[in-house]
Amino acid sequence: MPLRDWLLGLLLPLAVPAVSAEPLHHRLDVRLDPASHRLQVQDVIRFPEGAPDNVVFQLHAGLSPSLAGPGTRLSRLEDPTSSQSELPVETYRASLGPGVRQLTLTYSGEIHHPVSESGQEYARSFSVSPGLIGPEGVFLGGASHWGSPIFQTCPSWASR
Repeated sequence: MPLRDWLLGLLLPLAVPAVSAEPLHHRLDVRLDPASHRLQVQDVIRFPEGAPDNVVFQLHAGLSPSLAGPGTRLSRLEDPTSSQSELPVETYRASLGPGVRQLTLTYSGEIHHPVSESGQEYARSFSVSPGLIGPEGVFLGGASHWGSPIFQTCPSWASR
């Protein structure tokens, strides 16, 4: 083996940044009640070592979130951008206690935005809704802010 290859094999691992052994993980339990347009969510979130102690997130307005976990706190924040949204959203901060790496976020409420037509010409129109829970079916897009608030950075999750 040439010396150059041996040195490269020795130094290459030092050039690659260390990756946390444990990713951010969500364990979701989602229950839907189409007749009342409601959902109920329990999200157990496990944070990796070195994660921030505060997480700011948005949920669909009226979902009434609560936190469980030692030393955890949930506070609602005033967010001027949320009032500019077409969809009603509320902004929250979840604070973890010292050394706490897991919390349980629970929320429930109604999401019902009837399907509306988009487009001016019949041939080009289509139906849209950011979120709908009803007897005719369920559609919960990301724009409805129904889901766990940290999915953008979440490489690991399970649901039931």
